[in-house]
Amino acid sequence: MREDYSMEFIEQHYELEPKYVSAVQDNSINTVKDVLYDILNTHKPVLRVMGEDKPAAVVKSRLLKLNRCDIDYAIDQYQKQVTKVHNHKAYMLTVLYQAKSQGELDISNRVMYDFYGAGSKAGDTGGGGSG
Repeated sequence: MREDYSMEFIEQHYELEPKYVSAVQDNSINTVKDVLYDILNTHKPVLRVMGEDKPAAVVKSRLLKLNRCDIDYAIDQYQKQVTKVHNHKAYMLTVLYQAKSQGELDISNRVMYDFYGAGSKAGDTGGGGSG
């Protein structure tokens, strides 16, 4: 297999070098690195993500846009999974593929909930005035 992206590149690009990884995160980070390495170096024209065939270039492009916060979000989502996962690497690929957009939606949802949902008092207009 021709290597387009070395493990060293992956560690630097996503800030996954050992100096940035705690002992608690080590196994999860290693799994993520393996998935990223395999996908970024595949020469298949099509990859299966979220149960659908997607062009490999699109999948790779999305993965290369991730940052360390997105990786940590993906690991957190993976660890919250309560149903049985049959293919861990395929599931992790799906979580990574969705991490950036899903993470942004989750943040937006939390903000809206805190300002307008159960996080605000009944009748509070958010104006900050008393009375």
